[in-house]
Amino acid sequence: MAIYSRRRRQEEEEESVFISMTDLMISVLFIIMILMAYFSLRTEPNKEVIEKSKYDKVVVELLVAKEEIRELKELIRELQFDLRKARDTIAELELKVIRLDFLINEKDKQIEELRKKLAREIAKNIEYREEIATLNQYLDDKAKELLSAEELKRKILILTKEKETLSAENVDLRETIIILQRSLKEKDSDLKTILKLQRQIDDLMVKNQELQKGNDELKEEKLIMVPKKKLDTQKKLVEELREQIAKLLIQIEELEEKLKTRGVRTIQTVLDEIAQVRKSLLAKIQKRLEALDIEVEVKSDTGILRFQEKHLKFQSGSYTPDQFGLVVTRKLAQVLKEELSCFTLGPNTTINEQCNPSNAIVDTIQIEGHTDNVRISRRNIEDNLALSTMRAAETLREILRTERSLEKYLNATNYRKRKFDIKSDSGQPVLAVSGYGDTRPVSSNQSSIGKAENRRIDLRFIMMTPRSLTEADIISRQIKRSIEESFNND
Repeated sequence: MAIYSRRRRQEEEEESVFISMTDLMISVLFIIMILMAYFSLRTEPNKEVIEKSKYDKVVVELLVAKEEIRELKELIRELQFDLRKARDTIAELELKVIRLDFLINEKDKQIEELRKKLAREIAKNIEYREEIATLNQYLDDKAKELLSAEELKRKILILTKEKETLSAENVDLRETIIILQRSLKEKDSDLKTILKLQRQIDDLMVKNQELQKGNDELKEEKLIMVPKKKLDTQKKLVEELREQIAKLLIQIEELEEKLKTRGVRTIQTVLDEIAQVRKSLLAKIQKRLEALDIEVEVKSDTGILRFQEKHLKFQSGSYTPDQFGLVVTRKLAQVLKEELSCFTLGPNTTINEQCNPSNAIVDTIQIEGHTDNVRISRRNIEDNLALSTMRAAETLREILRTERSLEKYLNATNYRKRKFDIKSDSGQPVLAVSGYGDTRPVSSNQSSIGKAENRRIDLRFIMMTPRSLTEADIISRQIKRSIEESFNND
């Protein structure tokens, strides 16, 4: 307020000086005008008279001065108006300054309050941080406890799995024990039969010796008068005894051979038998395809059926076979449908003892896609690995479009179920796909012919192989039981 009062007095003093100077100028001009009028009206003879031209000039200058005085007065009025307006503006600004001072004081008070509040919040924040640190420590402790609990859970899970494995092994052992007990009973029965036959042979030998002794005694006593009928009866009895002994010896040999055969059977003989079944199956499929003018190459040791390039080929960068390749794929589907039914399970299985006496089951037929080493440049295909997988998948789609029933050709992965059924829920579909990109070439990629041969499809036949003789017996027994139940239901 003191600053405002001093400013106000200073402005009033400046305004007073300005008005005084203006009034002084106007007074001087009026005095000059009066003097000029006075000198212009003097007509005394002894006085010098001003020329008219000079007089006119003075009059003109006087009019100009009057006009200037008028303009100055107008300017003064405008300046006074502007001054009043400026004073009003200054007054308004001073009021605004007063208000702003008041607002600043209020804001200062609010800032002070906020500072105090911030100080309190900072104090609380320090407390919260301490609490958070305490909670973090608590959480770390709990996390360690949880880790210990997770470790315990993991150990429990491992132990549970081990228990399940042991339970499964226990079931296998029980089944093995049952099988061995049955085998032992059969062997005991065979041994009892052999012993019984041996005793019969011994009895017959004794009787034969007694008869022989009787014949010798008769000969010694020279009983010439023995009735012919009695002699014939004794000879006939001896012949019958010899025939019985021969038959019993044959039975003993058969039983001994049977016992030897049972003792020789191992897991290796089972695997060799399964490998032989796969080899025979591949040979049948190859023969069927070649009868349809489709050349294939068979690798019996790895179970691969490989199509020659001219029969099932792909253009570079393409995952769909050409038109001839589609025809070949459809014929392949028909052959697989007919030849696999006896070696797979599911609603369309035809497995029986005549076509599959060893109950060998196909586990998977892997449709494998391959490419050359040319980098793929299509946006929707990432690399050759993806391209090869897409070739295999497109081949499978065409096979299923031709023979939809092949989708229900299943393996026997569910053989452990108590209610195992070869017609439904026996396992998983045998047809599957995989891609190997350019990692497994069969020819050099240096030539266009070699690249064309590497753009191919292979079929890999994977048989279900038991890990032990017990597992092989369980699988075979489950399939036989389900076949009998299915036959009885039909």
